Amino acid sequence: MKKRSIINLKKRDNSILGKLIFFLIWPFGSFLYSVLTAKTKSSQVIFYLFFILFGWSFIAEIESRDSFRYVQEFKSFSSSPVANYIDTIINYVTLDSSVKDIYAQTAYLLASIIAGNNYHLLLALFAAVFGFFYVKSLGFMLNNKEFDYSIPSVFVVACFALSNPIFNINGVRYWTAAWVFCFACFSFFVSNDRKLIFLILITPLIHIAFIIPVALFWIYYFFAKSYIVLIICYGLSFFIGGVSELLLSKQSLFPPVIQNMIESYTGMSVSHEGQNWTWYGEIAQKFPYYYLNILVIFLLMNLKYIKSHKMSNRIMMFVLVLFSFVNVTMSIPSLGGRLYMLIIPFLMFLCLIWKNRMPNLIYLIYLIPIAFIRPVYIWFFHTKSVSDPILYISNFFHIIIKNS
Repeated sequence: MKKRSIINLKKRDNSILGKLIFFLIWPFGSFLYSVLTAKTKSSQVIFYLFFILFGWSFIAEIESRDSFRYVQEFKSFSSSPVANYIDTIINYVTLDSSVKDIYAQTAYLLASIIAGNNYHLLLALFAAVFGFFYVKSLGFMLNNKEFDYSIPSVFVVACFALSNPIFNINGVRYWTAAWVFCFACFSFFVSNDRKLIFLILITPLIHIAFIIPVALFWIYYFFAKSYIVLIICYGLSFFIGGVSELLLSKQSLFPPVIQNMIESYTGMSVSHEGQNWTWYGEIAQKFPYYYLNILVIFLLMNLKYIKSHKMSNRIMMFVLVLFSFVNVTMSIPSLGGRLYMLIIPFLMFLCLIWKNRMPNLIYLIYLIPIAFIRPVYIWFFHTKSVSDPILYISNFFHIIIKNS
């Protein structure tokens, strides 16, 4: 197999001082310039700093957003932070309340001690933790020798980055846990670093729902030894998922007690059945999910390449475990509907590795902008709705002082 010489991350990067000065003058301009030099360590530092600044200037005033609820909880919590935190820990350990994880409350404690009830510091703290694991995970793409600023490279890296963008500090617990999980998995798959597996184990402390990804990781770790078994499970998952979706769509036929159970576990009420989608609206909504399944099937058709590369082999097996569960639970928004986004970074990493070495893969990569046009539009709309315009036009000091 022919190897190509591709730009690597620079060992010496002397541009950090200039970029930091530019960041103080115009943070957003520095961020845009850093996108053009993304392989350098200094650019990745600028990404991280801009994400924190995004959190600092985040507008949490839309009542329908999760961020509004977090801010209200924070203001109540900050009236007596230490006592409230002790109560939280006691309730969490004894299982005596609705406290299921402790990440948000820990952030409330730290932010209230440092800055009273200024919610901008809380959102900046959310962004600092989220951004750290975000940039570290993104680094596995940017620092890879196969990333060469070509159009296919840009497409797969953009898809990787926008699968869980900085806007998601709005729902900080689940999506922070997602980047912590991804970083730990990539450290294991790419760097063979088993020490960071403990990060996988603590993700349920950030969001309780990550008990499921943790369980799926251990299923992969101990039992995913045969592609035949994994492919059979993946194939069956379509059938099982289809049956479950059909049953959920007909829940009005069940007795009220069963309807209440379905609504409790899925967040889907009978009234949702009347929600009408046009055929093209339905396709646009599910196109990313369909596209990712098509990509997995294509990779399985070219499994001989994957098997020849130990790192890719590990990632592909893990993707099959994840996607089998996602296909079964896709009709449940709080399970498969969110978890399938966690698969995108791993698939995009495989696309980056094999874009020039697997026949015809590049044609699927060129479909990324079409497949994800709706999520990108929604991301742009949501980001605009919570962004202070000064973040994009003003200097660092003005942004900090305005929200102090």
